[in-house]
Amino acid sequence: MASRFPFASLHRWLSPNPSARRIPTRRRLRLEYLEAREVPSVTLNHITDTQIFSDRPLFIPVTPSNTPDGPVSVMTTTGNANLLAQTVTGGRSVRFDVTGTDANGNAFSGSITIRLFEDEAPLATANIVTLVQDHYYDGKLFHRVIPQFIIQGGSPNGDGVGGSTLVSDVSDEFNTAYTFASRGIVAMANAMDDNNNAQFFITDPSVDINTRPNYLNFNHTIVGIMTSGFDVYQKIINTQTSGTTPTHPVTITSATLFTDTVNNVIELMPQAGFSGSANIQVSATDGVGAPALDTFTLNAATYTVNDAAFLGPVANQTVTAGKSVTFSLPFTNPEAGDTITFGVGTPASATAAADISNAPASVTVSINQATGQVTLTPVTGFTGSVDLLLGVWDNQVRRGNSLTDEYDTQKITLSVTAGPTATTTMLATSLSSIGLGRSVLLTATVAGPAKPAGTVQFFDGATPLSTVTVVDGRALFFATPTVIGTSVFQAKFTPADGTQSASDSTVQNVTVTAASTAPIAITATGSAAGSPPSVVVKDGSGTTLFTLTPFDLSFTGGVRVAVGDVNNDGQDDVVTVPAFGGVPEIKAFDGRTGAQILDVAVFENTFHGGLYVDVGDVLGKGYSQILVGAGKTGGPRVTLFDAVQNKPALNYFAYDSTLRGGVTVDVADLRAGGQNQIVTGAGAGGGPVVALWNGYPAPVINGQTPVKFGQFFGGDPTNTAGIRTGEGTLKSDGRRDILVGPMEPDTSILNLTFDPYALGVFVG
Repeated sequence: MASRFPFASLHRWLSPNPSARRIPTRRRLRLEYLEAREVPSVTLNHITDTQIFSDRPLFIPVTPSNTPDGPVSVMTTTGNANLLAQTVTGGRSVRFDVTGTDANGNAFSGSITIRLFEDEAPLATANIVTLVQDHYYDGKLFHRVIPQFIIQGGSPNGDGVGGSTLVSDVSDEFNTAYTFASRGIVAMANAMDDNNNAQFFITDPSVDINTRPNYLNFNHTIVGIMTSGFDVYQKIINTQTSGTTPTHPVTITSATLFTDTVNNVIELMPQAGFSGSANIQVSATDGVGAPALDTFTLNAATYTVNDAAFLGPVANQTVTAGKSVTFSLPFTNPEAGDTITFGVGTPASATAAADISNAPASVTVSINQATGQVTLTPVTGFTGSVDLLLGVWDNQVRRGNSLTDEYDTQKITLSVTAGPTATTTMLATSLSSIGLGRSVLLTATVAGPAKPAGTVQFFDGATPLSTVTVVDGRALFFATPTVIGTSVFQAKFTPADGTQSASDSTVQNVTVTAASTAPIAITATGSAAGSPPSVVVKDGSGTTLFTLTPFDLSFTGGVRVAVGDVNNDGQDDVVTVPAFGGVPEIKAFDGRTGAQILDVAVFENTFHGGLYVDVGDVLGKGYSQILVGAGKTGGPRVTLFDAVQNKPALNYFAYDSTLRGGVTVDVADLRAGGQNQIVTGAGAGGGPVVALWNGYPAPVINGQTPVKFGQFFGGDPTNTAGIRTGEGTLKSDGRRDILVGPMEPDTSILNLTFDPYALGVFVG
């Protein structure tokens, strides 16, 4: 296996795994001693003349001394328009206190300080910060020492193998401005790409620029630069070794994280046209005494190493089975003239070096070698996840014959999810022909292997009518055409998430003819108890159309009324029931003429407790059914009567059949599906229990009992006076709240509001 270094052994020295690559008396005269005072001063350690590559930045540590101690700031001028300078800001520092034995066998101790490049390598420096704060480095060895090259430390057992469980391995972080061209560079040791953990190395600051290890560029993440302790470093690097292992242990006794306000780092940046030399002046001041000055010369040098291309971070990818995902590789090619090649493969193992030539079996790969755009297509039938290696290879810096070492790679996971469940949407209309101004019920039924969740949008041609939530596989809407001719209705289902597909219904045509008479909007008011049985019917302007006498004049128990189209002729009708004392009969009257259209007994004639009534399309028929509940003294019996079919559709006890306080009833769209549900309130003797019953679909038990889908207390559970229910105003989400009030006196004032779907838990 070819190495990234001129010699394979050099990489093994940098690898976490040696087997891998890489104070009151009377007043009198007296003598008084003056306090000794320091004269404020800042001094600078001289920076020797050095070289700088004409095409890349150079970082130089500035090490002032300050008396007394205090913050020091640094400014730099270059005297050359083509050479810019700035002081590096930000980044905390780490001080390693070290003990060891020097080349002469003498024990030494001291410290080395490094400035972290936290902005440029946030992942790797975050690892170092965590490890320092957790005292991981305390007691660790500099286990590899190679004169004129590096010192390396941070191995958990001092043998150069592995990292710390306190942190996770992090990806490589490369930046073309940060290279090994500067002295005393601190970088992460790794065994393979994206394997940065705890081990680090520091390059020898004493070597000439041309012998600094620039062949390590973009193979190891640079995390900082040494700013002080150069004498201690030389004692370490010159200690006696056996091979690369110090004969006497060189130990990090402690590591401390701090903000260094004295030592500084300057960055010198050559611009296009820089050549020759430049005189650099460094000024250091603490803001009190005179500034300290230092001058040195920079000579331009030619960079001769061909840097390899590298990849930036790549996000994990997700694709649906049968589909493809396309993304671009974020690559950097430092040498613009180099030809680069992209590849996609799979890891040979969880710990092995990247093998870009190991093609994935479950994914077809297409790469645009000109742009770095990658398209991944899962093979037919494959779902799950697969690890992939994305790589870029710089052909001009290839060493040896193996492709493995030449790629800079990024590992990602491709997740292949099953495709959405197919759905079908069918549309039905309650009528095929209607007069202008009349409404037609549109019923969309959405089917699929799983219960559909989403919305249906109804259209008349290209005109959107309404968007309705799918409930129990259906969505309903009453459409009222405004133009004579043919209305072309269609329903389009949109799923709530990606687990199901969208689907459109076929169109349904409804013929719209000229209406012989337009429907009249009406209201009806029944007489109160103690008065003769009358009902006043008015139109929308408040004009009385007619007055009804639904029951015998001798009956004074009061009349309860409801309005709705119960005979499916497009005109709302008036439905009446006795409030108390009369026989349990329903009478309905035509809303236009007042003619009686229905007279039916629903309970035994011997029952005189009266009825509660509401109307609404509970069954999804396109017209209203009549919902009645037994009044006081009756059992909690509920009947839904279909006047068109002339028979009860539902007939059941909403609560314990032995109770004799009656049951109040209401019809309301609680679920925003365009279809109504039944709401019941327990009468006197029972707790204030509100029960919710499905309308459609209307699965029934024993023929005529619907399924209860919710129940809650509509007040103090200990109050057994009975409650009356009603529906609240329409909410923005299409649902209605439930209104609750006392059952007696017989009044329409309901003073409590409940959102059944915000209650969280229904009670039994």
